[in-house]
Amino acid sequence: MIIIGKSYGDIAKTVKLAGSTVHTIIKNFNLTNLTNNKPRSGRHKKISPRDIRTIVRKVALNPKISALKLSDRVRKEIIRRVLRSKGFHGRVSRKKLLIFQQNRRNRLEFVNEY
Repeated sequence: MIIIGKSYGDIAKTVKLAGSTVHTIIKNFNLTNLTNNKPRSGRHKKISPRDIRTIVRKVALNPKISALKLSDRVRKEIIRRVLRSKGFHGRVSRKKLLIFQQNRRNRLEFVNEY
């Protein structure tokens, strides 16, 4: 469009973007002949958000599953770190004991007494 002779403002209205955005895109295209964004600095994540959701879902269904069984491509420490950040810790709640017949009678007597 810039070749046709339209201004940045006209192009911005056509594509519904800010004029400064249009200017930056055209400037980058003139420099690199690409419209893609440049790669960002910083270390890449070892595990994707999709993998994190999958791990959290598996642990929610089976809290006793080990990190070793969950890890197929990444180290188990990374899986543990992800689970801790999502509120899962290396603890499993204790099983509730059965209420035997004698205990049930004792409890009923106690409740009725008070």
